[in-house]
Amino acid sequence: MLADGRRVEHDIGRSWIRVSGRAVVTLFVFAEPAAAPLLGAYALEGLRLAPDPIGRRLVPVPGLLMELTA
Repeated sequence: MLADGRRVEHDIGRSWIRVSGRAVVTLFVFAEPAAAPLLGAYALEGLRLAPDPIGRRLVPVPGLLMELTA
């Protein structure tokens, strides 16, 4: 579902991406050829990066270690 509420269907896959010296295998969507490249929340979380809207850049965020309890 797109941000404007429209539903679309596209194939998905997995691939390595590298951004700002960090690399991760992530999901990606095969979009239309003219579509602008976009990093989604899933990829950004995997890379531990977050958008800085003021500086218009991606900034590192700390990873949190959580204890698994049963």
